[in-house]
Amino acid sequence: MFKVIKYEDIDNNKIDGKHILIDVRSSWEFRTENIPGSINIPIFNDEERKLIGTTYIEDSPELAKKMGIKFASEKLPAIYEEVANLDKEYDKLIFFCARGGFRSSSLVSLFMTIGVNS
Repeated sequence: MFKVIKYEDIDNNKIDGKHILIDVRSSWEFRTENIPGSINIPIFNDEERKLIGTTYIEDSPELAKKMGIKFASEKLPAIYEEVANLDKEYDKLIFFCARGGFRSSSLVSLFMTIGVNS
């Protein structure tokens, strides 16, 4: 299982070992606001994020989740390759997104299942 950490722990350098912060939000979200030193590996592009959010609010959370799975699954091979390379360089990979953590926790669960150190 993955460990949830607080931003204060990162900000106060309480994370042991060489680590990297991986923001999985869309490129627009990352450009708008980010944690200094973090990198962006988006699960959804800007259009997909907007479409999923609109669908969640105006249509159905269930349909929005299905759309998210479809969009993310198309990118998983490339995301995995990038994350696997980072895993060789860092002791800890720290994934984050926004608010509820749905995107980052989903990705962390998958990567932990296949042996990536997150």
